[in-house]
This record gives sequence, structure tokens and C-alpha cells, in this order.
Amino acid sequence: MALQTQVRKRVVWNDSKDISLLKEMIVTNPFSYKERTRERGQMWQSVASNLNAMWETDKTDSRGYREQYNLLKTKHVKKMNKEEKASGISPKETEVDKAMEELVNLEKESETSSLPSDNIKKEKEDAQEM
Repeated sequence: MALQTQVRKRVVWNDSKDISLLKEMIVTNPFSYKERTRERGQMWQSVASNLNAMWETDKTDSRGYREQYNLLKTKHVKKMNKEEKASGISPKETEVDKAMEELVNLEKESETSSLPSDNIKKEKEDAQEM
């Protein structure tokens, strides 16, 4: 008897999967931790495992989802810049645009909130040296 294994496919990105990724990121919020930390990596792992289970795939790791988010963010920023430069138009805001705007704001908030704590740590270290 031959064992039958379930073949899992790679993720083929489309709008519905992009929306699912962005919604999962909003719920998980990997930006709540400092960049390049173990905790942030674990949050991306959580995003990857949740989406892999939902889409029945295991070929995409956290890096793949992170790269897809970065690609979507780059496209979103270009689109927003283009729309700002174009005068007199009122483009439709899609669900992807709304989710990207929320995530970009979360990312900016996390960057600004981590800065004061870094300054406090430096001040404490300087005070201890004296």
C-alpha cells in the first residue's frame, strides 16, 4: 500500500489573500515589538501559521508574508503619492487601501513609541557611568 500524502501548494497572491494577510496583521500587530527582535519574529511566525492553516499551505514562511506586506506597502505608498499629485480626482478607496493605511499607521506609531524608551535607556546608562 502506498501512503498518500497531501500536497500543499504555494500561495498565489490575489486581492482576497492580500486582504486576509492584512487583516491577520492588524489582529496580530507584529509592529508592537521592536524591529529585528525575537518577539517580532514570533509575531510574524504567528501570522504565517494562521494563514498557512487557513489556506492549507505550508510552503510560505514568515519571510514570504513579510515580503508580501512590504510589496503591498510599497505599492500603496506609490499609489498615494500619485493620487496626491493628481489634482481634482477622488479615487475609490479599496479594502486593501483601508487596511494598508491602518497598518502603516500602526508601524509609524511603533517606530515613534520605541524611540523614547531607547533614549531613556541611554540616559540611564550615562547616569550609571558617572
